[in-house]
Amino acid sequence: LNWLVNKNNPIFPFLAFGMFGVWVGLLLKHNPVKGLVKWILPVSLGYLGAGIAGYILTPETMLERAIDPTWYFIMVMQIGLFLLMVLLAMLFFDQEKKRSCFVFAFFKRFGVAGLTPFFLEQIVSALIYLIITQIYPVYFNIPVTLIYGVTLAILWGLFLKFWEKKGYRYGLEWIMTKLLAKVGYSSKRNKLMGGVND
Repeated sequence: LNWLVNKNNPIFPFLAFGMFGVWVGLLLKHNPVKGLVKWILPVSLGYLGAGIAGYILTPETMLERAIDPTWYFIMVMQIGLFLLMVLLAMLFFDQEKKRSCFVFAFFKRFGVAGLTPFFLEQIVSALIYLIITQIYPVYFNIPVTLIYGVTLAILWGLFLKFWEKKGYRYGLEWIMTKLLAKVGYSSKRNKLMGGVND
């Protein structure tokens, strides 16, 4: 059962992220954003509470060849956090009065075209790390690693701002919307082409 419920990213409950995403999408189709609070808030708090309680109360078996409740309840906790963050984002951003700010725009670009950086990030960061350590050997302790990670995130954000002007051409999202356009309408294509206001 390891591949189903054990260790990092097990199918159960990891599959629940996608299933809850579908649930939220269906709720959005039939309810106003503010009407989602009564559905999503109790479920998210329930999963957060169950995850925290399970993490604290169950034995840690991470180093044993056994089903590991620690990782399981971490995932349960993350589902609750995911739902809560989605709800807060919808309440804050998805309103008739659009909020315009360069900080919001920075993060929203990752929502529009963040899949391509997600797939390339590890390769790019490893290459940059190799170049830096060849020029100047540096020990990557926790503070240096955090600075390195934040710097890369800012650089990816600047790259997305430049790439936005090109409609994110040839990225994974662009390819997917091209394929989807052959069989139906894709709202993602409008977001790729529309850009994000600073």
